Amino acid sequence: MKMKNKDRVLCFGDSITQGRPGTTYLKYFRCKANYLNYGLGGDTLIGMSSRIKKKLEGKEFKNINKIVIGIGANDIIQPFLKEYSFLWKLRVKSLCLRGSVACNDEHQFEKEYIKLIKYLKKLNKEIIIFSLPYIESENGLNNKIIIYNGIVEKICQQFSIPFIDFYTWQFNTKQKSNQKGTYFMAKNPLLVGIDTILTTFLPFNNYISKKRRLALTVDGCHLNKTSASWLAQNIENNIKQFV
Repeated sequence: MKMKNKDRVLCFGDSITQGRPGTTYLKYFRCKANYLNYGLGGDTLIGMSSRIKKKLEGKEFKNINKIVIGIGANDIIQPFLKEYSFLWKLRVKSLCLRGSVACNDEHQFEKEYIKLIKYLKKLNKEIIIFSLPYIESENGLNNKIIIYNGIVEKICQQFSIPFIDFYTWQFNTKQKSNQKGTYFMAKNPLLVGIDTILTTFLPFNNYISKKRRLALTVDGCHLNKTSASWLAQNIENNIKQFV
């Protein structure tokens, strides 16, 4: 039986949604066939917004009303990676060339986010948004993530959009966990590719996470099974409100 478009949910975001490295939250939905994965590793708010518009302007998804959004981490991480290593600087350059351009600051981020929401509201789309994730690292990125999450939550309140505070749950879970380790992606992007093979395509997600003493992620950023399953459950609970 062919599934009707009105029953489908488009999930847009970055590598957190795509699930490379780590695992995608889409894997833990009870009705997996209802959800379509449009996560793209390394994508930013501007890049994702462009992709959403292209999809919704096509005939295939014209009648889909439900959209899940989780974006913004790379708007913060990209500038950090430019200084992290020369190889990451080259990688960021290639991401920008394809359209995954980071916002200059929180003010542009807020402006671009509001522009996207107004576009979706004009099309009468039902939207669920989850926050930027918690980073299991001591590089200071979480300080900026908190600011950006405040912006996203405020926008959700303004437009009466369900907001899933993924960050706070992750933070509290980390505090309670015995896995107190910190870690951040390797300075060589090619090694992140190895992590992808081990944690996405091979069954070593939990093993890598525990080996690095991480409670929430496989590499400080990308989700392990614990985080992905919690996020899936909370997205699905919010989707029920639209049924």
